Amino acid sequence: ADVYEDHLKDEAEAVRRLDVVLSEDPKNLDALRSLDRLYSKMGLFQDLLENLHGQLALAATPRQKITLWERIAGIHDEEFLNHQKAAEAWEQVLAIDSAHEAALSALARHYRALDRWEDVASLAEKQLKVATEPDRQLEICLGLGRVLMEQVGNPERATKAYERALAINPEHPGALEALARIRETSGDADAALAAIEALAEKASSKEARAEQYVRAAKLLEGRGDRDGAIERYKLALDANPKDTGASAALRGAYLARGDVNAAVQLLDREISETDGERAKAKLSGEMAILFRDRLKDDKRAEEAAKRALSFDPTNLQALMVMGDLAFEAKRYL
Repeated sequence: ADVYEDHLKDEAEAVRRLDVVLSEDPKNLDALRSLDRLYSKMGLFQDLLENLHGQLALAATPRQKITLWERIAGIHDEEFLNHQKAAEAWEQVLAIDSAHEAALSALARHYRALDRWEDVASLAEKQLKVATEPDRQLEICLGLGRVLMEQVGNPERATKAYERALAINPEHPGALEALARIRETSGDADAALAAIEALAEKASSKEARAEQYVRAAKLLEGRGDRDGAIERYKLALDANPKDTGASAALRGAYLARGDVNAAVQLLDREISETDGERAKAKLSGEMAILFRDRLKDDKRAEEAAKRALSFDPTNLQALMVMGDLAFEAKRYL
């Protein structure tokens, strides 16, 4: 067989000669290893798999067995694209060495491809036991939380995973955000509010801080706590005075509570801080409507409408208010 392979370059005949050796002595390790080399060169991967399983039966040490199972897994993965068989091979590696890092990593990929999400979660727990670096532990906890929430659909277990992440890094925004989301959807309003406000306190920008306070305010509004919502909207505007969404939401909350004067004061503040004539006109028009319809103060309604028209002569709200006031005063021309 060696002569045919090395000197005559007849690999097929070398394989036939080695097959004869194995028919006489199935445990001949030299013949198995020679065939291993030839099958690899010739791309005979199914034959190579059978050969590797034969070598496994003769492997003397755990290290030798792991090396063979790694090769079997690689062939199933790379040549046959068979996630199931590749996973089975890596499972054999873990049965020998439960802390084998490459096996843990590869298995996670194959389980994901097979939609075996509970197995992905179990594997993450094993990875946590062997991970020593805090950054790696944090990464695993965050991934576990996502799998448990999004694929397994178990908010309780996902919460525990994110809490473990926060035990490693109490200020991690991703873990805080995920916990807030889970608690919102699970109806634990108090815990959700605490998580959202923690996010606001740790926000890296004024826009992000305002966004979280608005989120807290909406949560409180959903519970019927309008006063609490107003306080959070104020905090949002303190963080970012130019947040028009927060300002509009605060005006709405004031009006829902019947505090029209507070809404008017907020509009006046917005007008002074807003850039652009049309934007100022829109806010002044809204103020004119409030004076006319809610406060029944025609004089101030007219002043606000004129103010709007000074910014934008085409503002519809202001024109409507001026028209209605003129009609009521019988000023038809």
